[in-house]
Amino acid sequence: MSMLSVLVRKFDLKCFSTCQKFLQRIYSSQEKELILNKINEKDLPKSLNPNQLTKIYQYVEKKKLTTLEDLLNINGIGPKVLRKICDTVLDTENGTKEVVKDKRKVLNFVTPPIGENQKKDLIDITAIHIGADHISWVLINSLNKSLLEWDFKEYMLDKGSIYDFLSMIERIVPHIPHGHIYVLEEMGSGRNHIDYNRNLITAILSSYIQGSRGEKKEFPIVAFLKPVVKNNLYKATIGSERVSLQNQVVSIIEEKSSADCLNFPQELKTKFFSSKPSTREDMAQALLSATSFINVILNGRTLNFVRP
Repeated sequence: MSMLSVLVRKFDLKCFSTCQKFLQRIYSSQEKELILNKINEKDLPKSLNPNQLTKIYQYVEKKKLTTLEDLLNINGIGPKVLRKICDTVLDTENGTKEVVKDKRKVLNFVTPPIGENQKKDLIDITAIHIGADHISWVLINSLNKSLLEWDFKEYMLDKGSIYDFLSMIERIVPHIPHGHIYVLEEMGSGRNHIDYNRNLITAILSSYIQGSRGEKKEFPIVAFLKPVVKNNLYKATIGSERVSLQNQVVSIIEEKSSADCLNFPQELKTKFFSSKPSTREDMAQALLSATSFINVILNGRTLNFVRP
């Protein structure tokens, strides 16, 4: 097994070990009992994936579930699939739980989900953007909307071994400010070597932060924000192409955006405007990842989707 696989597996295991805490925050004991009964009675909604249903039913024939987390023992069933199964059962069984349903929709914009009890502890938000040749970050106090840090580090790795990437991450991580949670962008499909490098750096960085700064936490301190959140709030893409977000950030700095009122220290404004365009773009991406997380995940701002 490669070193990257070990790191990613270590991070995944930390997420798995906290799955029960998240489920306790999201589902009541009555809802969990209902879901367990449906699984053990092999009476799950037929709208679920047939292959997953077959695996689940084969498992419960040999051993009945005692907790929802027992499903994670089945190959191909991870926390995200488990959440989908639970949501589908409840939505099918009881259409009156609209409030609970809406809360789950908000939580689905970030992985792992952020429970209501956890949100009150997330004050200092560190958001990190992996660019083509920069790692940029911001630290924002979500209570008083103060921008505390806004910086970046360049890296020159176009291609290299896993050890080169590890060494680069080890040099950069000490510069990244400590936060109550670290927000990264969800990894994409890796259509080219730049995307591949971003995914590689994201996997290593998230595992490194979780391992070095999250050992004593009850929940994962690294969260992956779905691109749809930032795209929807700030029109970050047109079709499949990314667009510049620098103008959006300038509007926030100049206080033209009523939805994103941030307190910018003058030295951080100067750092942004004096940087070269490619660096400003990466800094903008990091800043808007943080404001997207605060607005939608913590404060429950509604996204407006236009469907045909």
